[in-house]
Amino acid sequence: MAGKKCPECGKQTLFQNKNEIKCSTCGSTATIPPNEGKGGRGKQCFNCEKYKVFNGTCHECGTVHTYRDSE
Repeated sequence: MAGKKCPECGKQTLFQNKNEIKCSTCGSTATIPPNEGKGGRGKQCFNCEKYKVFNGTCHECGTVHTYRDSE
């Protein structure tokens, strides 16, 4: 399985973990800011109880959240 192209080594071995991008060949890393860097504290995670849920995923513990709209 090929990943994205690494800017350091030029190979397609760049994979995304919980909140960072890491190259499996050269080991270079980059941190992904929560909420794409827009700021804000996000929704509260029901697992770790921290306000780090952005786009349905907790950036602290990795729990995937699904919310139903109330009718």
